[in-house]
Amino acid sequence: MKTLLTLFIFITLLIHSAHSQEKMVINQRYSGNVSYSGASYFLDSINQLPTKIQINLNGYLTKVLGDFKNNLTYSHGQVVDLKQYFSKDSLIFNRGWVAPKYDLHFLLSDSTIGIIKYYIQIRMDKYGQILSCNWPKERHNNKNILVLRSEIRKKALRRAENLIYNTANFEIDFKYNKKEDKLCWIFKFPIKITSHLKKYNALEIDWLANKIIDEYGISQTTYYD
Repeated sequence: MKTLLTLFIFITLLIHSAHSQEKMVINQRYSGNVSYSGASYFLDSINQLPTKIQINLNGYLTKVLGDFKNNLTYSHGQVVDLKQYFSKDSLIFNRGWVAPKYDLHFLLSDSTIGIIKYYIQIRMDKYGQILSCNWPKERHNNKNILVLRSEIRKKALRRAENLIYNTANFEIDFKYNKKEDKLCWIFKFPIKITSHLKKYNALEIDWLANKIIDEYGISQTTYYD
């Protein structure tokens, strides 16, 4: 009887662990395209890029992605005619960002760590300099140093319970934190959920260090016609 009870507990823990891992997956929708007011054309392959741009792009991807690069495929991208683009709207000071010459999207997939689809967007200038990228610049080139997702989940739930958050039916998101230059899991604990309004207490956890880097509220309003 004791053996059967032990076996039952063991199986229950395995099921719980598997469920928590399944819930923590990254499966983003198609990342879409930025509109450059008709002043761009689309690329079918990075082989269509100038040689020096390809060299800089591959060098950067190898540096920041390391082993992850083996699971990366080109998705879509644009080459921007900056002269034409700015001729239509010269008020550059209002933009708040630097328009790239090359706007490229890649798809990263690695189911062993829960990444089904993650779109990496890289913007480059005409010389091949990196203007922006939604992947950390350092220390994220080896998946073996990332904390187990089950440990991330434990950290989030312990903190949520201490804060007396509602841990029933919580949701999990994922994002690149540009300010901190980190990949983060976001745990959203419901406060109020209606057909028109969703409110959550959120915890944002660094995947590399298993550290809570931010706590905040989220409010989402949905309007119907």
